[in-house]
Amino acid sequence: MKNNLQERNDRILFREVRFIISPLCKNSEERMDELVIYLIIAVLMFVIGLVAGYLVMSTYYSRRFLAIAKDCERVDSIVPLISEMERES
Repeated sequence: MKNNLQERNDRILFREVRFIISPLCKNSEERMDELVIYLIIAVLMFVIGLVAGYLVMSTYYSRRFLAIAKDCERVDSIVPLISEMERES
């Protein structure tokens, strides 16, 4: 009797777990398609981040260079350039 009851409970539990998990289980071809799509999205986001970072950094340093170049021109010396190099390193 106890063994029969245990088997019945196991079957009910298995049905409940299968009902919950079944929408998550897809065939391997669909999973590979989704994986390829997510990998493409990840690569695109990485490239977009690299390009955006490059543009932001180049804009920042070009502005800094122009400000230091104006200081060098105003002082007529390279001391501001050397102090900026010390500050950045």
